[in-house]
Amino acid sequence: MDYKSILAPRVAYELWVGPIPEGLLVRHFVCDNPPCINPAHLRVGTHKDNMRDMAIKGRRKGINAGSEHGKAILSESDVLDIRKKYAGGFCTQKTLGDTYGVSRHTINSVISRQNWRHI
Repeated sequence: MDYKSILAPRVAYELWVGPIPEGLLVRHFVCDNPPCINPAHLRVGTHKDNMRDMAIKGRRKGINAGSEHGKAILSESDVLDIRKKYAGGFCTQKTLGDTYGVSRHTINSVISRQNWRHI
């Protein structure tokens, strides 16, 4: 026999709501409680939908962002200052990097919002 594990929320959704369309997952849209099987709390959606929910609700469990990240050198206020100074034309990226003790590449990533997107 070929057994396959199925998570309880998927089983609950299929029993009480209906089939889950191919390629979609069951999201805990209301409670954000993974073991919950209350069908009123469950929605189907894509992985992208689930990540958007996580960001909107500020529940980046296990993910330290910004100054909470163990390797962060900059703080949230540093990032805001860097963007303000650069936008005002007061400093070059090299000067900002020297001032804040990071590389020009890091400054560029902050300014272009490749890093610190949450601010």
